[in-house]
Amino acid sequence: GWTDFVLTTVHIYYGESTPVDARRLAEIEKVSNFLKKLSEDENAITNNWILLGDFNIFNIKDKTFEALTKAGFEIHKKLQKIPGSNVLKTKHYDQIAFKVDKLKFQTKDQAGIFDFFETVFTESDESLYSSYIPSAYKSKYKEWRTFQMSDHLPMWVNIKIDYSDDYLKNKLAENFAGL
Repeated sequence: GWTDFVLTTVHIYYGESTPVDARRLAEIEKVSNFLKKLSEDENAITNNWILLGDFNIFNIKDKTFEALTKAGFEIHKKLQKIPGSNVLKTKHYDQIAFKVDKLKFQTKDQAGIFDFFETVFTESDESLYSSYIPSAYKSKYKEWRTFQMSDHLPMWVNIKIDYSDDYLKNKLAENFAGL
């Protein structure tokens, strides 16, 4: 009850294997501008909007990333510093973008990606799974394992949701202001 927000997920069109596919850019612009318009409506259900998912953004310097920030969304600084969210850690496909009331919604200093291949389907585990790997993938273990898990690494951000201390301090101040 201390923090409200709207969480919206997307899976944006990939298209051509190029940093700025026209359809991909248009989809990111349309979605982010639509949410910007909703968030700025005087009757908005909240001032806190989170837009996340697979944007198929190649690099944070591309126009596709800029489309998010132009609409007023911000990406946690730690997420901008990771080399990538794909398994090879070379592309910034996935994002968690915030358009929030900074007084009533805060992210903490923790954010990142979880490389599950450091724990499961590790390179040293290949022999354990060899009987499950179809012959077409026998020499392509790294590719095969992405079909078992994903070719994207989970991204996360720590969000402050408990403002009870601030609330109680304000109530105390209100109640004892005249004493």
